[in-house]
Amino acid sequence: MPMRAVLVSLMSDYASQPPSLKNQKDEHNYDRRNKRRKAVGMILSQLEDIRTAESQYMENMPENFRNSSRYEAAMYAVDSIDAAINSLSNAFDG
Repeated sequence: MPMRAVLVSLMSDYASQPPSLKNQKDEHNYDRRNKRRKAVGMILSQLEDIRTAESQYMENMPENFRNSSRYEAAMYAVDSIDAAINSLSNAFDG
């Protein structure tokens, strides 16, 4: 199953408006949803930090390594992390 589909399925019910909190069960579910949203935010932040570090690694690579397998691996990592960030952000935003 593609990462996007997994993330969308996990976050789809969390993108809705907060429940009316009519009873304790609703409040408990709302609290759990908020904790998960915070966790997703932390994951996004860490992914962005990793992407930045990997991008800097690529930028600081000597010119003669630009066509090497190391550079291609770094480029693939940045592209993959970008895709993960976009998928997670889209799932989180609804």
